[in-house]
Amino acid sequence: MRFGWPSEQSQWRAQARHFYKYEMRIIETSGIAERVRAERLAKHPHQVEQHGLMWHALGDDRFRAELDERRRWIEQHRSASFAFDTLPDGGGRVYFFADQDDAFHFKMRFGGRVDRPVGDR
Repeated sequence: MRFGWPSEQSQWRAQARHFYKYEMRIIETSGIAERVRAERLAKHPHQVEQHGLMWHALGDDRFRAELDERRRWIEQHRSASFAFDTLPDGGGRVYFFADQDDAFHFKMRFGGRVDRPVGDR
C-alpha cells in the first residue's frame, strides 16, 4: 500500500457499505419491510416496549445482563411464540408475543422502561 492510497480492504468495506445501503433502499421502497412488520404483528399482536434498553445508554455489561435476564425469563415462562426488534427510533427494544398473558406477565416483570444507574444520570 502506498501512502495516501486506500487499501484493498478499505475499498471492499466502502463497496460493501454502498451495496448494503442500496439493498436497504430497495427493501424499504418495495414495501418488503412493511409486509414483514405486518406479518410479525399478525403472528404476535401483543407488544411490550422496553424504552431505554440500549447498549449506549446502559453500557456493555449491564445491557448484556438485561438482555440475558429477559431471554431466560422468556425461555422459562412463555407459552407461545415471540419475537423482538429495536424500536423505530432506536430508543430501546420491543418484544412481540403471540399470547396476551405472556405479554402481560413480561410487562409486569420488566416494566416498560430501563433506567440508567443512578450514578450515570
